[in-house]
Amino acid sequence: MTDTPPADTPPTTPQPIKALTRTFQTHPKRWIAVGMAAVLTAVGGTGIGLAISGASTDKPAAITQGAGLNMAPGESDAVTCGGPQLSILPASATGLSLQCADIPTTTLPSTTTTVAGSTTTAPATTTTAPATTTTIPSTTTTVVSGGFPNASNTGVPAGTVLTNWTGGTISTCQTITGKNFPNGVTVTATNGTTSPNTPCVTINNSHVNGVLFVGYGGTGPTVINHTTVVGSTATTAAPVWQFNFYGNYLNVSGGRGQVDCDGPCSLSNSYVHGLAYEGAAHLQAFESNGTGGGPELLEHNTFECRPTGSPTSGGGCAADVSFFGDNSQVANVTIDNNYFVSSTGQFGFALYSGGIESSKAFPVGKNIVVSNNTFEAGQSGKCGDTGVVPDWQVGNGNSWVGNHFDTGVAIPTP
Repeated sequence: MTDTPPADTPPTTPQPIKALTRTFQTHPKRWIAVGMAAVLTAVGGTGIGLAISGASTDKPAAITQGAGLNMAPGESDAVTCGGPQLSILPASATGLSLQCADIPTTTLPSTTTTVAGSTTTAPATTTTAPATTTTIPSTTTTVVSGGFPNASNTGVPAGTVLTNWTGGTISTCQTITGKNFPNGVTVTATNGTTSPNTPCVTINNSHVNGVLFVGYGGTGPTVINHTTVVGSTATTAAPVWQFNFYGNYLNVSGGRGQVDCDGPCSLSNSYVHGLAYEGAAHLQAFESNGTGGGPELLEHNTFECRPTGSPTSGGGCAADVSFFGDNSQVANVTIDNNYFVSSTGQFGFALYSGGIESSKAFPVGKNIVVSNNTFEAGQSGKCGDTGVVPDWQVGNGNSWVGNHFDTGVAIPTP
């Protein structure tokens, strides 16, 4: 059933372009910025070459470029996308490619229902996010010193006016913007693909109270942008789960708290935090019990497993991020440029990689890339109370490179 806004609903006011700064090392990066401008700074021993292409169909001058295509070390270049999506993709070992593109939108038809003999006008139910606005500073930051997702730059944009979703289960492909889901929502729609480039359901600038469930298989792709999800204390289900979803700029907290995926999926530029102990559930900010062939991508997120309350017998934090070969092999995983918040007594290790875990039904992982991540040293100096990762396996296409503590100390291959 398609959610239909009242006929007199005013058009959505476009969100202003915000400034965001990233420092790109000389190795390739990928960053998706929706409706934002990028300020790039070359660091390290060599420069970065930029290639700019593409245009927005609804804005003639879609790309505005700053200083120049070739940036020497320390030089900055401002690039603005006039369309709603700016993609930065690796072009070479020292190059990046920027491209502007449109995010497809769907205009839902308005309907009017007349009840014989009487007319009833239902008041519009709206929920207004806090009016406080946050301006992301335009000064450059390094991987070590910050620039990671937090409450100010994730979730539903401040000032967004939301209307309550009354459509029930999302069973048809559609784009949904500016909705409040007071009792969670389930997605069953699919177009038979498994790529964020061919979405069936897109949810933008919305708020979910409860669980956003995208099925165990045969659903999606579901793309979720700039959305806040607050989990329920009435269930041990993860607030966001479980198949063929692609989250960007999510703020996920409350209840069991974690994002859970057992199939192709990605989570980028998101903040997962504020978990609560629910029953005997094992917790982590992100969990996969087997990737089903994948791929699974975790890129530029902040993961924190510091639950409130006290665990019951058998419950507790396993790690900030956990991959376990319970249901299928852990394979084709990329964990790049994330921030792992340290333990203060909650967990022994910050990351279970799924590389080698003899107790699991699928004990050996493959094609697991862990790169350029920052691990907060914390009170133990090791991020976890015991260490960073206990199950790394060299070989099988696995790669450990560029990982370090927030103190700047490199973390060698385990």
